[in-house]
Amino acid sequence: MDTGKVKIAPWQSEANGINFALEMRYHKNVERNKPNFRISWSTNQTERRFGTYHFYYMEHIFLREETGELEVPKYPDFPDCWVLEQFVYAPIRELPESKNGHYEIVYPFMSSKQEPLEPLFRVCEIIIWCLRNPQNPQELMNYLTDRDKKLFDQEIGYFKDLLDDEGRSWIFMDPKAVVTVPRNYERPERTIIPGTIGVTKGEL
Repeated sequence: MDTGKVKIAPWQSEANGINFALEMRYHKNVERNKPNFRISWSTNQTERRFGTYHFYYMEHIFLREETGELEVPKYPDFPDCWVLEQFVYAPIRELPESKNGHYEIVYPFMSSKQEPLEPLFRVCEIIIWCLRNPQNPQELMNYLTDRDKKLFDQEIGYFKDLLDDEGRSWIFMDPKAVVTVPRNYERPERTIIPGTIGVTKGEL
């Protein structure tokens, strides 16, 4: 969405949650107190870059050429999308501020058709794991499969304990459980009496 010169980033609340999870999982750079990984809205990111620039009027009429340091868009090749970034120490001569460390793009949340994609923490996990373990992709799938199974079992255990505490059978949480109903079972007729809650006949 475009409002004047300000680009509104979609999925902002999800992005905040992902950044919180990234900081908890992968911590901060000790010296600069910056998250080691983060996602950011590409259009809002700029950098001070030294170079030679051409200035135009109305994008067509050449005005002048200047050499110096100028604040420019950081990700002109990935407009209006979320990007996963890593904080690194890699001084670049054209980027004076990089001597103190800076963020570099790791992955743009953008489809092959250059359409923005929703940022997902699971995708960030996979990308970061591949960065740290480039030689063993199969191990990643085994790790994620085992972890998801453990989380699923933990959730089942939690709801089983919750139902037991409330005096209800945990059989309702068992995916293999079968509930049978007698063939001659008839649903009790219900009636609404003005001024009361609907109840079953015979209970009044």
